[in-house]
Amino acid sequence: MPMRELKGVFILGILFAATAQGAAAQRIPFSEAASQAVAQSKLTTPGSTPFHLKARIAEKDSPDSDLKADVEVLWVSALKWRRTIQSPDFSQKLIVNGDQVSEQDTGDYYPFWLHELVTGIVDPLPMLVSLQQTNAQINKPSGSEQSTSCARFQSRSFP
Repeated sequence: MPMRELKGVFILGILFAATAQGAAAQRIPFSEAASQAVAQSKLTTPGSTPFHLKARIAEKDSPDSDLKADVEVLWVSALKWRRTIQSPDFSQKLIVNGDQVSEQDTGDYYPFWLHELVTGIVDPLPMLVSLQQTNAQINKPSGSEQSTSCARFQSRSFP
C-alpha cells in the first residue's frame, strides 16, 4: 500500500470561498460547503491514502519559547494509526489498533494550545458537526471570479 510522507511547519486556517455571479447566484447550505471543504482537505477521511506526517510546531518569532512541539503521525486507516507528541512540558504516544487503544502521557496536562494545533493538523474543521446543524446559506462556488461569502455561525462552548 503506497504511503505519503508529509513534512513541514503548518499554518492552519479555514476559508470558505464562494463565487458570486451577480444577484442571481445560487445559494447552498453553509453545512454543504463546510462538508465539501473537509472532504478536500482532511487527511484522515475514510478511504484516504495512508500517510506518515512529521510536523514541528513553534513560534515563528520566538524559537526559544517553550510553546513548541514535534508531532509525528503514522496513519494507515481510522482503525490503525499512531501519533507521538514531544514538547517541553508534555509528551504523548497514542496507538490505535482496531478497538485497542494505548496511550502514554507525561506531564501534568495536555495544553489546550497544543491540542488545538495537533487536532488541526489532521482535522482542519473539528467543529464540522456543529456547522452541519446551521441553517445559514452562502453563494455556491462556480465560475472563475472569486469573492468571499460569509455566514453567521453561533456555538456554545459549554452546555
